[in-house]
Amino acid sequence: MTRSRCALLTAVLSFGASGLAVSPAAAQITPEIVNGLPDLAEPTSAGLVLGDEDTGYLTCSAVLVGCDVAISAAHCFNQPANKTLLYFQHAGFVEIESATRHPAYVAGLPPTYDADALRLEDISFIKLAEPVSGITPSTLIAGQTAPPATPGHLVAFGRDPVTQASPAVADQNPGIKRSGEMEIIACIEPLLVGQDVLCWEPTDPLGDPGEEVSTCEGDSGGPMFVDEAGTRVVAGVHKGRVTDSSGGQSDLCLPPVHPYDTNVFRHLGWLHGGTGTGGMVAQTGAFDLASKTCTALPQLDEQVLSGDLFGACDPTPWQGGGDPPRTCGFQGNLAQSAQATPSFPVPDGTTRLRVAFNGIASPTGAVDTNFYVRFGAPATPLLNDCAADGAGNLGFCEWTDPQSGTWHLLVDQVADDGEYQAVVTLFGPAPPPPPVQVPALGPAGGGLLVLLLAATPWWLRRRAQAPGSR
Repeated sequence: MTRSRCALLTAVLSFGASGLAVSPAAAQITPEIVNGLPDLAEPTSAGLVLGDEDTGYLTCSAVLVGCDVAISAAHCFNQPANKTLLYFQHAGFVEIESATRHPAYVAGLPPTYDADALRLEDISFIKLAEPVSGITPSTLIAGQTAPPATPGHLVAFGRDPVTQASPAVADQNPGIKRSGEMEIIACIEPLLVGQDVLCWEPTDPLGDPGEEVSTCEGDSGGPMFVDEAGTRVVAGVHKGRVTDSSGGQSDLCLPPVHPYDTNVFRHLGWLHGGTGTGGMVAQTGAFDLASKTCTALPQLDEQVLSGDLFGACDPTPWQGGGDPPRTCGFQGNLAQSAQATPSFPVPDGTTRLRVAFNGIASPTGAVDTNFYVRFGAPATPLLNDCAADGAGNLGFCEWTDPQSGTWHLLVDQVADDGEYQAVVTLFGPAPPPPPVQVPALGPAGGGLLVLLLAATPWWLRRRAQAPGSR
C-alpha cells in the first residue's frame, strides 16, 4: 500500500469544520466523501451540531460508546460555544451535559488552531443529559492497539471534496453520513512515524467508491471500527491528515494524503479506567460503559449495516412483542427548486415512529433543504404533521402510537443543489411481562393450602352473618 509522494511542501491539518469562508464558485459536490458511500445505518455514529435544532448544522462527528456517553476529537471543542447537541439518525437530537477534552491535550494546547494537529491526546469525553433510547452503544477496543494490516470501517458526517477548492478556501458542506473501508498500516509519513496514532494510506488515484477511503473536514471524532476477537469495537476517532500540498490535487482532502486517527486504546484509562469504573465515567456520573441496555425501548443493534435500509420499510404487522426495531430510509441529490416525495408504510402495532432528516449545510446558509412529514396524504409546506424548515438542514420528528398506513415525506430543495438523507425508525409492542413465579410450597405448605381452601366457605358464611355485613 506504499506509493511515491512528494515531500517538498507538507501541510498538517486537523479536520473539524473551522468556519472558513465559502466560495460561491465552489458549490459543486461529488457523490461521496473522499471515496465513501452514503450510509443510512451505523446508528451509534452521530454528528456534533453547531446551533439549535432549527438553525444548526454539523461541524464534527462522534460515536456513542455508553448509554449516555459519546467520544469525539478534542479539537472539536476548541471553540465550544453553541455546541450543545448531538444528532443521531435513529434517535434525533440529544443534549450534551458536558464535553471534556483530554487534560494533556488542553495543557499542551498552543495559541493557534492548526499547530496542535499532531497532539496524541486529541480525544474528548461527551456526557449526555440522558441515555440515548433505541440504540445499543458501541464497544471500545480493550485488548491492544489495533495492529497494522487490521481492516477498518470508517463512518462520519464530513464534507465532500470539492473541485477548485484551495487551502485558503474550504467549502464547508458537511451533513451527509458516509462510510467505507480501509486498512491500518505502520505510519510511513515522517511526521507520523513513531507516533501513537492509527495510520492508513488511500490509493492514489482512488479505487472503487467505498474502498480505500479517507477523511475530510467535519469527519473529526467519527469512529474507526475494527474486529477484536469477534466483537466490533471502536479503535480510533478521526483526527487529521498530512497532505502533500505539491501533489497537484484540487482539494487537500484528496490523495496524495496521509490520514490518521487518535488511538482510543491509548486513552482507556482516562475514559473509564479500563475496567468500567474510574476515569471520566466516575467523574461525570455516567452509566458504566459495559452497560448495553439503556432504556425500556427496544434497541437497534449497534452493528446495523446499510444493506436493505434504502427503500420502503417492512409493512408486515408486528407479531407479539419485543421484536427489534425496524429501519429504512431514502437519500438523493436535488437541484435547486426540485422536490422528492418518498413514502413509507407504518404497520399495525407500531408503538413509536421516528423520522430524521439531514442534508448538506454550510456556515453561509447557501444550501437550504426543507423537510415535511404527513400521514395519509402528500405533505406540503402548509399541510404536514411535522416540519423541519428552519435555516439549518437537520430535523427530527417522533410520534407515540402513530396511525398505521402510508406516511409521506416531502424534501424541498429551496436554495442551491444539495444531498439529503431521511431515516425512518419504527418500534413495535413491548415484550410481555414475565410470568409470575409461584414458589414451591413443599409437603407442609401444600397441606396448609388445602386447609385454607377448605375453610374458605365457612369464613364467607360467618362474614355474611356478621352485624353490618351486606
